[in-house]
Amino acid sequence: MKRLFCVLVVAVISLSCYAQGTFNYCTMRNGIWGEWESSVNPFDRYLINKINNNEWIIYRYCNHPSDYIFKLKINNFSFDNDKKSRKEHLKNNQWYEFTGSVEIFTDAETFAKKFPYVPTYDKPEIRKLTIPARIRVEPYKKKIQTINILFDEIGLGLSFW
Repeated sequence: MKRLFCVLVVAVISLSCYAQGTFNYCTMRNGIWGEWESSVNPFDRYLINKINNNEWIIYRYCNHPSDYIFKLKINNFSFDNDKKSRKEHLKNNQWYEFTGSVEIFTDAETFAKKFPYVPTYDKPEIRKLTIPARIRVEPYKKKIQTINILFDEIGLGLSFW
């Protein structure tokens, strides 16, 4: 019985570590959102990391976080601590709106077609593009679940587990 308990504990801990920083994503092209996909698949895995209160990066699991494929910076981002305000947003399905910027290493159309299999800046011929963005955060009860990032006529939706 003790052995079974130990195996169960190790399995639960392993699963929780494996899911840390993972997300679902979808892209929007020509005004149409695609299907949600997982950042984890049998061949590769991508993670999202919060750098500080208003910056996030997405990078490949086997790479260092500084080799990110995508960086999001939200201007004047603040978590809505007012329970009544969050409840009102939920009731009216009123998304929170912010401005900010994204950093990518290819043109926006290619980014939307190939995400997350897009280049990083580790090749000399690749240059970083910083593009203004509009960020929409889905109403939430306790923590943020979904963010839509709109830039250069494309979109990236991120859903956190």
